[in-house]
Amino acid sequence: MLTLVCSLATAGDIEFRGQLSLLGRETRLSDTYQTEVTGLYFPELTYTHNLSEEVFLDLEGSCLASSMSDFSGGGQSTLKLYRLKARYADSQTEIRLGLQTFNFGPAKILRSLMWFDRIDPRDPLKLTDGIYGLRIKHTWADNSEIWLWGLYGNTQTKGYELFPTAPRRPEFGGRLQLPVPRGEVGASANFRRAEAGPFEYEEDRYGLDGRWDVEVGIWFEASLQQNRTVLLPDRWNNMTTIGMDYTLGFGLLITAEHLRSLASGSLLGAGQQSQLSALSLSYPLSALDNVAAFVYYSWENRSPYQFYQWQRTYDDFLFSLSLFHYPATGAPILAQNTYVPSSGYGVQLMAVYNH
Repeated sequence: MLTLVCSLATAGDIEFRGQLSLLGRETRLSDTYQTEVTGLYFPELTYTHNLSEEVFLDLEGSCLASSMSDFSGGGQSTLKLYRLKARYADSQTEIRLGLQTFNFGPAKILRSLMWFDRIDPRDPLKLTDGIYGLRIKHTWADNSEIWLWGLYGNTQTKGYELFPTAPRRPEFGGRLQLPVPRGEVGASANFRRAEAGPFEYEEDRYGLDGRWDVEVGIWFEASLQQNRTVLLPDRWNNMTTIGMDYTLGFGLLITAEHLRSLASGSLLGAGQQSQLSALSLSYPLSALDNVAAFVYYSWENRSPYQFYQWQRTYDDFLFSLSLFHYPATGAPILAQNTYVPSSGYGVQLMAVYNH
């Protein structure tokens, strides 16, 4: 191994960096208080080799070690592979193979096209599990893009999935993104075989999105999912997001989005519907400090979900203080990220060191 490392070092650049985080959270749920402290360490090793002025190859490997305690005898420690991928890129084409993550679509908070990741805008670390696969992306001179991917070996659910991909079954898809006046539009598709307990079924997903800058930024995302089985009551699921953002003259960024989801037995039939609205405010107090607010509103429960955050960022350190107030039941569509609270109310502190 020493010989291999030395030979790689002479041919390219090797870089090691890491991130150490400490998160403390105090939550009140009904009449019960819960305290959690979590430590995270994220080491990453990258190797970059320039094949020419515009062509390079890089390798990236990282893992995530975490340990959580609730001071009542509960807790857990985990160590897992976080990323392991190889990338080849030139001026127009990028090929990535291995454990990676990718996402697309213009929505920022309520993402209908959250097919492969679970990145939460409230999480300062932006953590999400990766997926095993191959992705090819090509960009033309007019900024048109085509993506092609094939995934294999992903046994856990990802994005909004209710059931995981069937073992030893590949899934594949692609995306076409085109420039239009004042913006861009994209169309995506993904096909897989899912496993729901004792049976498997085919699942097809289709997506459409667009974004335009016309004084304000406006966008939409739409996702249509067909479950090809009579054993599930909801054979069709669709989600639609509309949104906009605008930055006021003194630096306040305002983002608003609305998400509508519908599950039904037929393509145009009635079914179980839910609607969620979100408002995000972000303001830089100084070169080091930023404050943000996220307010969600569930139209079914008629209840707001509030999250307020202050961050101070240095070259190597980040400190975050968050206050949150959610209904006790939580919002299922928000309960995606382990490191972001989803029910009750309380306070969360986070310290991050990058080296």
